[in-house]
Amino acid sequence: MEVVGRNSRWQLRWFWVIVVVGGLLAYPDVAQSGGFTATTDPTEARLLNIIFERWGINATNQWNMSGELCSGAAVDTTTPVWKINPGIKCNCTANNGSTCHITTLRVYGQNVSGPLPDELWNLTFLTDVNLDLNYLDGTIPPAIGNLYRLQSLSLGRNALSGALPSALGRLTSLRLLAFGTNSFSGPLPSELGNLTRLEQIYFDSSGVRGALPETFAHLRSMEIVWGFDNALTGTIPAFIGNWPNLQVLRLHGNLFQGPIPSSFSNLTSLSDLRISDVLNMTSSLGFLENMTSLATMILRNNYISDSIPTFFKKFRSLQMLDLSFNNLMGSIPDNLFNHGPLTNLYLGNNSLTGVLPAQKSPDLISIDVSYNQLSGRFPSWINQRNLSLNVVANNFTIDRLSKRVLPRGVDCLQRGFPCNRRPPRYSQFAIRCGGPQITFNGTVYERDNEALGPANYYMSSTGRWAISNVGSYGPTIYAIRATPNFVPTVSNNHTGLIVGVVVGVVTASLLVLLAILFVHKNMQRDLEDHELLGIDLQPNTFSYSELRIATNDFNIANKLGEGGFGSVYKGTLEDGRVVAQNTFEYTSCWYIRLSSTGSIATAIFLNGLGNYMKITKN
Repeated sequence: MEVVGRNSRWQLRWFWVIVVVGGLLAYPDVAQSGGFTATTDPTEARLLNIIFERWGINATNQWNMSGELCSGAAVDTTTPVWKINPGIKCNCTANNGSTCHITTLRVYGQNVSGPLPDELWNLTFLTDVNLDLNYLDGTIPPAIGNLYRLQSLSLGRNALSGALPSALGRLTSLRLLAFGTNSFSGPLPSELGNLTRLEQIYFDSSGVRGALPETFAHLRSMEIVWGFDNALTGTIPAFIGNWPNLQVLRLHGNLFQGPIPSSFSNLTSLSDLRISDVLNMTSSLGFLENMTSLATMILRNNYISDSIPTFFKKFRSLQMLDLSFNNLMGSIPDNLFNHGPLTNLYLGNNSLTGVLPAQKSPDLISIDVSYNQLSGRFPSWINQRNLSLNVVANNFTIDRLSKRVLPRGVDCLQRGFPCNRRPPRYSQFAIRCGGPQITFNGTVYERDNEALGPANYYMSSTGRWAISNVGSYGPTIYAIRATPNFVPTVSNNHTGLIVGVVVGVVTASLLVLLAILFVHKNMQRDLEDHELLGIDLQPNTFSYSELRIATNDFNIANKLGEGGFGSVYKGTLEDGRVVAQNTFEYTSCWYIRLSSTGSIATAIFLNGLGNYMKITKN
């Protein structure tokens, strides 16, 4: 009986162990509290409720069960925070497991507005804050330095302004810092150099200006840097080449001075390199030789004077290469067009010579070699389907076979070809770019059924232009309207060949001959009417008179500089928007190009390949 009793007691003990363990697995919030139900720190609960009430948002049914904030998904270990929005995460190990502290706050894209609440800076146990994609405004106060436990801070895509506080340098536990797409002013605080654990920083389109602080040399843990579309000045610091773990560097669209540091050759882990608009001093491409991990390389408009190196064949992951708007010379290496992974290649606006490589990888489907000095006949690969190819402003020989596969009008856009050799037909017109006829604000926009893809633009800080239907340069055009600011005096009919002083009696045979010539000429004219190519988006239109008023009749005081084909003027529209307008003359054609940032429309008109408009001198 004694043995039986001892066995029964052991069986009973194992039964209770199984029950307790099973209960802890089923209720992890209880597990964190050591067997008792933990509660949220009352001060933190009050502060969070004030913040949510001010923002007009509520907890989801994933947490805040029965009025307890730190419950459900807020305390389990299986639900990631990005699945809770708005949401929190808690740590319930304080006070022997009886108290929960809020460690994560995520309010992403919830349309909350107003200044950052003061209550936020008293949630000092926070390690992760994500308030991206809202309408938060005002400044970041120095009190942000209270959140010394933060490891991740994301305030991007809001309307925050003012100077960045030096108190950010007190957040020495940060691994990720993001404040891009805001309206800050002034320089980056030198105190950010104290964040030696920082691995990722995103301050693209944030409004900051000035030089990168020398203290950033301490950020040797950096892996990802997004600093594009700002007003950063000075030279690109050589210490960036001493960040051994750097994988992504995006500094394009700033005001740096050259050259690109040779120390960048140390960045052998880099997979994404984007630098553009480096001014003054020339650079070469030699620093790239050891960056064989690169998948994306954009070095547009950097005063690079060099030939295209052959070592790109060692870049086994390279998919996009943009070396446009430089001073590259010599021929295009054959291995560049046969580079296996390469899909996008942009070499426009250089001084390249020679012919196009005879062979091309089928994966290379987007090519821009416009505005060079290339010559010769086109290779057979131009027949490849789904190939986007821009070859304007070169010296190619375009035979009948090439004309069958190339966009109509490319021969007109080779160097030295007079593209408009006849009197004007229209004094005004309106065209829907790439679509059927529409009526907008009482104006009928004629259809345009060409479908060669959208034309994009890029304008460098020095006033140089790129137009391409294969690159990713900028916004596109929905429709075009051109109206004169004068009374047209030229007939809309091409009757120049038959208008004259009629004297004497005209014979019947001469009338028949002139009639045949007239019909033939109008047939040619109808073919030319299809030269406007179709694109989509950005339904903004401007008349020529609006552009003339915007620039004060192209006043010399508004001249910004010289582009590749003419002068660039600054203009202010009636609604206050500022545009950069390029006017230039090419043979007997006038083209007007509009550049913009943000939502301002862009109108760039090219005969036969881009979106173009001919405005004749009369």
